[in-house]
Amino acid sequence: MPKRCLTFILFFLLKGGLVPLFSQPMDSLLRLPDDTVKLSMLKKQAVNLSEDDPDQCLVLANAGIALARKLKQPVTEGELYKAAGVAYDIKGNLDSCLLHHNTAKKIFTEQQQPTLLANTISDIALAYYLRGIYEVSLRNHFEALQLREKNGDKSLISKSYNNIGLVYRARKDYANAISYYQRSLALKRELNDSAGQLNSLMNIGSSFQYQRNYDSALYYSRQTLALSRLIHKPKDEVNSLANLGVAYAGLRQYDAAEKHLSEAYDKAVAIEYTEPLYSIYEGMGNMRLDRNDYSGALEWFNKGVMLASERKRREMLANYYHNLAECYEKMGDYNQAYNFVRNSESIRDSLLNEENLRQINEMNALYETSKKEETISVLNKEGKEKEAALVRSKRERNYFILAAVLFSALAAVAFYAYRNNRKQKELLNRQKEVIEKSLKEKETLLREIHHRVKNNLQIISGLLNLQSRQIENPEAQEAVREGRNRVKSMALIHQKLYQQDNLTGVNMQEYLHDLVHTIQQTFKDNNTVVQADIICNQLTLDVDSAIPLGLIINELVTNCYKYAFAGKDTGRIIITLEEEAKKLLMEVRDDGKGYPEGFDVQQPKSFGMKLIQSLAAKLEATIETENDKGAFFRLTVHNYQKG
Repeated sequence: MPKRCLTFILFFLLKGGLVPLFSQPMDSLLRLPDDTVKLSMLKKQAVNLSEDDPDQCLVLANAGIALARKLKQPVTEGELYKAAGVAYDIKGNLDSCLLHHNTAKKIFTEQQQPTLLANTISDIALAYYLRGIYEVSLRNHFEALQLREKNGDKSLISKSYNNIGLVYRARKDYANAISYYQRSLALKRELNDSAGQLNSLMNIGSSFQYQRNYDSALYYSRQTLALSRLIHKPKDEVNSLANLGVAYAGLRQYDAAEKHLSEAYDKAVAIEYTEPLYSIYEGMGNMRLDRNDYSGALEWFNKGVMLASERKRREMLANYYHNLAECYEKMGDYNQAYNFVRNSESIRDSLLNEENLRQINEMNALYETSKKEETISVLNKEGKEKEAALVRSKRERNYFILAAVLFSALAAVAFYAYRNNRKQKELLNRQKEVIEKSLKEKETLLREIHHRVKNNLQIISGLLNLQSRQIENPEAQEAVREGRNRVKSMALIHQKLYQQDNLTGVNMQEYLHDLVHTIQQTFKDNNTVVQADIICNQLTLDVDSAIPLGLIINELVTNCYKYAFAGKDTGRIIITLEEEAKKLLMEVRDDGKGYPEGFDVQQPKSFGMKLIQSLAAKLEATIETENDKGAFFRLTVHNYQKG
């Protein structure tokens, strides 16, 4: 099992230590005679160095792999590939990591080594976990767990449960995290693994604390404190004291909270252990803030700011800034409060952007994994077909020779060929069924990706809506509303993609009706009754063509509602989208007051018209405008793709 982990104040991953043995320098080891003794030493050193010195590990692993092949030792070869995979993971090279781990998986599968196979799959899961690709990480953890449950090794099963809990905790799914931590704890109690029990109890308590379930957090923190003192774990004792203090503070039992936080602080300083200081400083400051001891609260919060800044812990720094803002607000110093609120929100916005990027990377990883699986399936099919063709070719040649020499055996040979060909057809039919099933799974995955993109765009639209409620400036509110409409126009496209059978093309007739309806809802409070007519044949466009066209139409129709019908009771908009002579014609016409005097579409002044110009350039389109009983806009698109 890998010994890598992420360490948090309230959250730990079991870490097994391996101490490198440098019985001989690396050069002298490589010069030893090529035998099983040298191979064993190469494997041992490569495994020991895989995390501490990945570069040297790779040198030893590559030498060991070549020797294992020479000596025909496939299991050792697989273990060396596994060590190299861990080394590449430490170096940050995910592709090489997965390549070596997958090679090890293949060897362990062929050699029927379920324990080593499960450990390798667990390493793959950890590689994805450390990069925030939680869905793929969970898949691999459950695959490893299934193998370990078949083997019945309770120690390894408990570690799988713990690691699955860690992934769920990272996804903020605390209910599932607690469930798997408790399963791990039950097995560790059966095994009398005190250190493992302490680890699981700490993880369970931290999950309850994240949920603000302070009664349960208090219960588990008391257990971890007693156990850490029993097995002499000073750092875990400090963490338990800090957790107790935070839990008591959450329950507003401030005397008990201060007692435990003070003891935790003294012990942490004594052993030079900084990790629990974040919660200690925050807990001490919050208690003093509740008691209106503002100078004391500021002292503790500023200590936290200094520590978080020094250690570059931005999430903690945002918390301390928020606490300082609350303190200054209660003191009546609103300028300072405002400054700290801005600092806190700035950091949290940055963290939110990083989380959004992580989710996008996770979706890309799921998509790339699907593509790789599909490619492997196609290559396997082609390889089998070529192999079958080669076998048939050789067999036909042999049949011809046998027919010339032994004509009397023709009937028997023909019967054999018929039976074998039937088996081949049955095999191909089974392979076809597997491929069709795989294709359906890939379509489901692509549909899910479009669904997630749509959901993320809706989240962005919701955030803009919330932000607009805090804005008092009408112009700023209008700008935010226009931004929301642009996001909605893109979200509609992804919604159409996952709701229909064609996952790559957008039915423009349906899309335009939905887009115009959405805009009408936005301006439903206007006094003008506007009729919108859409003329569009059954036209399906690729996503890269549909999105810019949708944004352009959104801008034009929005402008019609905003400016065309001022002072009128009724109005009409006509939207046309047709394909003609290998060109796409898009027109928007209204019967309003027309373009203002001096309007020049080639020299746009507003952001909306600049956006239209930019999108038109992407489509290699030309723009024409005129006043003809209202405003008329025509876009002739030369660069577009059908879906």
